[in-house]
Amino acid sequence: MLQLTDKEVLAALCRRFGVRPSADAGQNFMVDEAALVAVVAAGELSLHDVVLEVGPGFGTLTQALAKHAGRVVAIEADPTLIAAARELLAGRTNVTLHQGNALRMDWLALGVPEGFKAISNLPYGITGRFLRRLLTQSPRPSRAVLMVQREVAERMTAPPGKMSVLSVLCQLHADVEIVAQVPRESFWPVPAVDSAVVSLRVRSLPDLVTLCGDGLAAETVLRMCKIGFASRRKTLANNLRAWAALSAAQRQGKLSVDEVIRACDLAPNARAQELSMRQWITLAKKAKNYLN
Repeated sequence: MLQLTDKEVLAALCRRFGVRPSADAGQNFMVDEAALVAVVAAGELSLHDVVLEVGPGFGTLTQALAKHAGRVVAIEADPTLIAAARELLAGRTNVTLHQGNALRMDWLALGVPEGFKAISNLPYGITGRFLRRLLTQSPRPSRAVLMVQREVAERMTAPPGKMSVLSVLCQLHADVEIVAQVPRESFWPVPAVDSAVVSLRVRSLPDLVTLCGDGLAAETVLRMCKIGFASRRKTLANNLRAWAALSAAQRQGKLSVDEVIRACDLAPNARAQELSMRQWITLAKKAKNYLN
């Protein structure tokens, strides 16, 4: 088996298969064995696990996952890379490779079941969209371990005061932590940014229902969050007022923004990034009749 974390081996494979790594497509191949080990270890894999990998490239991470998981389903957008990976991983009988857009494909139809694990060195341009798909649509994972830009990892795990829509999405659906810092030199070609490995222990649907409470849907919390972050230059109250004014003709009754702000124990000049997850849930409960 080729040493796929070796830069010279990767360069030779690029020449052989006619691959020109694209920065726009996030094609930076992992050449750091320690980072590779950290990603696999964080997945806590067993032979009962089905793993979804997006962006396998030549299969560096794929072959490591295949040693520990029952099955690996890998999706690669680049037709040249998928052809190379099929040849390089031909001996891995528990690996299936698919060419296409992972955001648009039916994962269930590819054999990815409920409770799968998502483990990937993600193409960085799709991180936000992938997380939305991963956390809000079926099949629902039990665990995700993702290599992402360090700045994105910090947003995913941000505390109140630095929250964003991405923070709320991730922390509503999962317990999130950064498990490893990965310098840019861990990849070839070297990208312009550092990376981090993020672990998400995804809440089961019953646990998510319990967290939200009172019949509140997680999607309602996220809709409330998008309204609150509509303009980061405005206070939360002003964003709510702007939304309420624009949508008044479509709703019955009148939303008392000041009353909602007080009920959530928020200062009148609070900004969206300051709210905790519990406050977002409380805010959504108070306004849910206007969000449905």
